[in-house]
Amino acid sequence: MSILTLPEKQLAQEIIEAGYVRAADSFSSIAQQRVAIETSGITISTFTEEDFSVKETGSLTLITTEIIGDIQGKSFLLLTESECTAMFSTCLPPGEPSEERQLMEEAILKELDNIVSAAVITEASNILQVSIYGDVPQLVEGTAEEVQLTVLADFTNSAGSDICLFANTRFSFEQNTTLQPRFFWKFHQNFVDCIKNQANALEQHRQLPNS
Repeated sequence: MSILTLPEKQLAQEIIEAGYVRAADSFSSIAQQRVAIETSGITISTFTEEDFSVKETGSLTLITTEIIGDIQGKSFLLLTESECTAMFSTCLPPGEPSEERQLMEEAILKELDNIVSAAVITEASNILQVSIYGDVPQLVEGTAEEVQLTVLADFTNSAGSDICLFANTRFSFEQNTTLQPRFFWKFHQNFVDCIKNQANALEQHRQLPNS
């Protein structure tokens, strides 16, 4: 059974889509070209291990941002090695491998996560009328198995009180680069409560007679 009714799910998707539009405008200046960030749909459910399986191979990069305030949670951005390389070639000048170059690459990935998560968090704060903000992004690298264990441990530590929001995300760069990293969220149950309350308030407002 779905956690949300159709109007409630549409409200949740509105938050994600509005955040992506805001994020695309910000990231376009970093990439120095027009960037579109879009979602083709979202899934919201209570978390089970079956929901999350890392099928990507090779070295992976996971960037997380803690959500603090009236609603607690965390965002997860998962990129493959090829997606990271494409991001670096798009946003950084050419350069040889070095410690400085590595720091620049990590900074770009953290900034990408920070822009997207902060934009969605801002939209959620405005639409749901709650006070929430994101902490400093954290970056880890590892194999698919290591990343999966990291994510599962995060959810297992708070099992029963969290829901998972998967958003099918596509980054389209003007100069013909398209990336589809995995972007998903962990929220405390009160996120669902806030969605339901706000959707109900909007429905009641629509039913008011015109003044």
